[in-house]
This record gives sequence, structure tokens and C-alpha cells, in this order.
Amino acid sequence: MNRIACQAAPAMTDALGEVIEQPTDADAARIFGTWLDDFVAAVEDHSAPALGALFAADATWRDFMAFPWDFHHAIDREEVAARLVEMAAVWEAGDFRVSAEQPPLINGGDIWAFFEFTTKDRDDWGFVRLAREGDRFVGATMQTQIEDRFGV
Repeated sequence: MNRIACQAAPAMTDALGEVIEQPTDADAARIFGTWLDDFVAAVEDHSAPALGALFAADATWRDFMAFPWDFHHAIDREEVAARLVEMAAVWEAGDFRVSAEQPPLINGGDIWAFFEFTTKDRDDWGFVRLAREGDRFVGATMQTQIEDRFGV
């Protein structure tokens, strides 16, 4: 029987330190909640290194007008982290939270999770696919998108 270790990286909490034989959706919710807490802390600290530690080396991020009024993407951990820190500061991103409409779930061994957040004049949502990297889960694919504009 394969046992998958979900040991936390140094930036993650002990909540991921147990061995999980077959992750469940409840495990996905807990793991994603911890990942999102660490993501928020890195964004609030404007720390590209801390944010980069949460992503895979070949991570991708696509944004559809959640930040500037355009479509853009970033490829690889360093570019994703640097661009996210920059955009989050400029567009005053905050109020990150796990989606109330769609809880995290396991799909093919990865965790698929939706989250909500705001920027200075918009309500936004995001999706992240957390994939196993060694003994932890890291962001492999992320997408952010505008949901609605304030006052419109």
C-alpha cells in the first residue's frame, strides 16, 4: 500500500504533518485552508520568496481582469510570485477566503480549490490546483478572474 506523506514545508503549519493514505475531500479542505492562510500571509507581507515557496517550479497563473483591466499570465514560480506580490499591492487585493459555493476536492490526487477575494474596485474569484511535490502540496495552476465591479 502506498502511503502519501503530507508533511508541511517550513512555511506551512503542523496541520499537514500527518501521513494520509488516501486523501479525502475533508483533507483537501484542511490542506487548502492552510495553503490559503500561508498565501495570504505572503501577500500581506509583500514577500515574493514566501509566496514562491507555495508554488511548483513550473507553476502558471492566468489572470482575467481581477487585477488590471487586461488578460495576462505568468509562468514559473519566481514570475508568478513576483507578479502576484506586485499586482496584489497595486490593486489592494484582500479578503481572501475559501469559496462558500464550492469546497475544495480531490481530483486525480490533486486538490482543486476555489477562493474569493477583492481588489480595490472588484469582487473576484480564483481557482488553484494544488499538486503533490515531494511530501507537500504546492500550487501548480492558478487562475484569477473578475466576478463583479463595486457600485455597478
